[in-house]
Amino acid sequence: MPRSTFRVLTLTAIAASFPLSLALAAGQPVSNDPVQPATGTIEQSIETARQLLSQNRPVAARALLLKALQNQTPSADLHREALRVLADASQAMRTANPIDVSLEKARVALDEGDVRLAEQHVQAVTSSPTASKEQSVAAGALSKQISAKKSELAAAVPSALEQAKRDFAAGRYEEAKAGFQMVSRSGVKLSASQQAELEAHQMKLVQMGDSGLFSPVASAGQMQPGRVERREDQPLELPPAKPAAQPETQPPQQDLIAQARRTEAANAITQADNAFNNGRFQDAVSRYTAIRNEYRAYLTEAQLAHVSARIDEAQARRGATPAGTQPGQIERQQRYNESVATFNNDLEQARRARESGEFNRARDLIARARLTINSNRDLFAETELENYNKTASNALADVEKAQQAAMEQEMRRKAEEAARLSDQYEREARQARERKIVELIDRARANQSEKRYAEALQAVEQLLVIDPINPTGLLLRDTYIDILTFERAHKAYQRKHEAFGALSVDSSEASIPPVNVVNYPLDWPAISARRGEPVQFAETPENRAVLASLATKRIPSVTFNDNALRDVVEYVKTVTGMNMDTDWTSLEMASIQPDTTVSLNLVNVTAKVLLDRIVEKVSGTDKSTKADWAVIDGVVTIASDEKIRKRTELVIYDVKDLLVDVPDYRDVPQIDLQQALQASQGGGGGGGQSPFRNDQQQQNPEERNRIREENLDQLITIIRDNIDPDGWQDNGGDTGRITRMNNQGNLIITNTPKNHRAIAGLLAKLREIRAMQINVETRFLLVNQDWFEQIGFDLDLYFHNKSNQVRTARANDRTILPSDFFDFRNGGGLKRLVTGQQAPNGPVVGSPDGTQINQGVVNPNNWSPIGVGQNSLGLTTGLAPQSDWSDAILGAAPALGIAGQFLDDVQVDFLIQATQADRRSIQLTAPRITFTNGQASNIYVATQTAFVSDLTPVVGDSSVGFDPTIAVVTEGVTLLVEGTVSADRRYVTMNVDAGIARIDGFAQQSVSAVAGGQLVNSAQTQSFIQLPQVTVTRVRTTVTVPDQGTILMGGQRLTTEYEVETGVPVLSKIPIINRFFTNRIESKEEQTLLILVKPTVLIQNENEEVQFPGLLDSIRAGMGG
Repeated sequence: MPRSTFRVLTLTAIAASFPLSLALAAGQPVSNDPVQPATGTIEQSIETARQLLSQNRPVAARALLLKALQNQTPSADLHREALRVLADASQAMRTANPIDVSLEKARVALDEGDVRLAEQHVQAVTSSPTASKEQSVAAGALSKQISAKKSELAAAVPSALEQAKRDFAAGRYEEAKAGFQMVSRSGVKLSASQQAELEAHQMKLVQMGDSGLFSPVASAGQMQPGRVERREDQPLELPPAKPAAQPETQPPQQDLIAQARRTEAANAITQADNAFNNGRFQDAVSRYTAIRNEYRAYLTEAQLAHVSARIDEAQARRGATPAGTQPGQIERQQRYNESVATFNNDLEQARRARESGEFNRARDLIARARLTINSNRDLFAETELENYNKTASNALADVEKAQQAAMEQEMRRKAEEAARLSDQYEREARQARERKIVELIDRARANQSEKRYAEALQAVEQLLVIDPINPTGLLLRDTYIDILTFERAHKAYQRKHEAFGALSVDSSEASIPPVNVVNYPLDWPAISARRGEPVQFAETPENRAVLASLATKRIPSVTFNDNALRDVVEYVKTVTGMNMDTDWTSLEMASIQPDTTVSLNLVNVTAKVLLDRIVEKVSGTDKSTKADWAVIDGVVTIASDEKIRKRTELVIYDVKDLLVDVPDYRDVPQIDLQQALQASQGGGGGGGQSPFRNDQQQQNPEERNRIREENLDQLITIIRDNIDPDGWQDNGGDTGRITRMNNQGNLIITNTPKNHRAIAGLLAKLREIRAMQINVETRFLLVNQDWFEQIGFDLDLYFHNKSNQVRTARANDRTILPSDFFDFRNGGGLKRLVTGQQAPNGPVVGSPDGTQINQGVVNPNNWSPIGVGQNSLGLTTGLAPQSDWSDAILGAAPALGIAGQFLDDVQVDFLIQATQADRRSIQLTAPRITFTNGQASNIYVATQTAFVSDLTPVVGDSSVGFDPTIAVVTEGVTLLVEGTVSADRRYVTMNVDAGIARIDGFAQQSVSAVAGGQLVNSAQTQSFIQLPQVTVTRVRTTVTVPDQGTILMGGQRLTTEYEVETGVPVLSKIPIINRFFTNRIESKEEQTLLILVKPTVLIQNENEEVQFPGLLDSIRAGMGG
């Protein structure tokens, strides 16, 4: 067996053993799960695919159908059926769990021998955070199988790679391609050099396949069944390729070569025979010898004998000499032979030149041959000479024909080359287009697996630009658009629910009552850091550092006794360690010399104070003789005041917050009834006052602008009068200038840095004063404590119940009781007329119609019934004072009630009642208000109730009507307060007007009018005047309260207590027995009203420092202040 054939069979056997080896390595039966090969009919493949789909194995079903469609050409119906099943499998893969699909793809890849692809799918499952425990276990089992197979193949892969490289070098490209594919699919990790060699050879094979150097169609054993490309779903329309010869019908490679060699030998013999027949014996000998040496193995015996015989004959004819010739004839014959030989040689060379395409040389050689014959005309017969010339002419004609044919062939070759290049360009463009389509589909699939559907749709759109009718691209585009639409809808739904949730959380947070009076947001430090300290003027960092050092650097002791100014300046420079520059020129112009003496004695002062004192000592009384100092570019500069004032800066100050006018709000409604009735006197048909009416005069825009301008003028005056008064140009100076900016609260100020620092400090102080607010809480605290106890016993006795009076009455009415003969309540004692109860309808004696029976009492035979009754319980209840508390208890059923009756010779009626109640309640009404320091503000929470305060009769000729006057009475709480913080910010002085009102009810009063001589009452028309009953509590006072302290402004305490006891004389004093003849009620009601007020001073910086310690310092440090 040839070596190449053995190598191909070895690689095929290794690739085919992949599934079997994996199954054996995993300890599983070989035929357990692998995909069934598509060896049956297409119908069987479709049925098997359906069974796999029913087993929830869409990947295996899809792979099986793709193989069947590749290997067979089904009918149109079967093709459509196969496509439907294939679509079902693809749909099942899309709707299935991606983890399960990856696991099944890994199993199919293992079954088909693609270890690398199987490993990729297993790694995707193991790295997925959504994989379940069962999926992870299955992935682990597959991973073990893959590792075992890779270990098994690791030893064979290097040798297989080397063999494939040798096959490639020897031109056995099919065997090399199969070997490289086996190494790539094995999944064995290669070294960097091996991987580079593998990729390089695979790229060369692809390029050679595209160029047509070998058939790119791999055999069944060399294809990758575990990797199905998308182009298999919709193949492009390519020119039909010649069907590859089937392996079983292809003749052996050795027979084809031998047949080709025999054909070549036959052609060579024909050419040699032509040379022999044309007399070119030397050429014939050369050709016959080459044939015998090169093609001996491929010649038949007859051909070999023919070649040998012709070699001998040509050699003999080439060297023969005729016998019996004379010397002259010999010389003539020699010339003849030489001419013929030269002629034939030139023609042969011309033929060769013609065949090689050297047509000009061939013409020259033919001309030389003709010349050779014609120059030796005497040696040839006329006919022979004509034959030679004719031969030369024929040869020349052959050259012309050959040249013409060569030109035509060259033209055809160029046309064919152009067509070949065009075809090659089209093929390369088509292949590049196909590769680009496959690349875009793979990119879309990769993005889809990563759920990047927008990028996947972009790749599909690029694909459709290349191939607008690509079915895969059209399907994927619609799919991705649907997915993106669903994602947008899902995200919108999610955002909507998140917004609803955030809104619900905001509502819940908004319902949280605040703990502090002022609450800062949680991100207040971040807000403050972003906005920073509102510094409108700031020195450069160098100047700020020097000024800060001068303000903090303290000198323990300073003593100058008539020291020269230059020495004093040098001393200060040495002590402070700062750069100092003295402008002696400007000082001398101000009559200040370096020798000017300074006398000063200070202890523990700052360097800034020391400099101020030094310039004061050397300055004169006149403005032109004053000295000053300033920090310029980080250097302390001492010069004349005039020179210092020349360095000015322009700064824009925003003072809108200082121009805001703080009005007083005193329009609080009156809540007492008298005010309500007075307000209703405005006329018939209406009246009353709304608490929301503003009694203050509303300011129009012109008035507000006028107040703003006045405040701005006042602020400018304050700045000019307090900061360097003599330096302002409006005051006669030449340094400072203030310009308004549209009267909107912005000032453009030009002045020296020193004065700008003073202006900024002044404005900061003004803002600090205006930033104070007061929060006032007024509490109306009503405390009620009530107690009630009642113990009652009622016992009534009736004797001699069988007297003739009782028997006679009962004979007429059986509902009569002995107690019906007595009436102790009205003082009548024994009654002479008894009344029975309402008798029911029916055959009752004496009352057949169901009416009450009133009957007289007959005279007694001896004794009448004797009754003993008591009413101490009723007396006790009646003697109790009226109050809402006790009336509510007595009007209801008792806490414990026992009642009964005994009837025999003696009738006993008894009743026991016992009640004890205790009530405590606290009612707090606490209005709160926050206002600016010095402002008067109010708050009221009121309920207005309309009522008819008056009825005005409207009289006609014979009728009268009543026109109602409507008034409004208010109940609720009002608070009017004006507060001022003390200078030390520890106390608050307040004018407080607080009140609370409650409507207890309305009484009705009718009015009368005369109409038509008759008195008409308004009650006849259901018209009444309503008389409200209002309880009002009000306090008006001025108090001074410490910050966050509480003061009792007023109050009231009301106590009601009573005890009622009734009983029978004598019997109510006997122990034990007295409980039957004594009743008692005890009640106590206490009501306490307290009116309290609590002010809280709100200072912005102080509150901010309390809630965020150190925040202000960090902001100021960041601004350099």
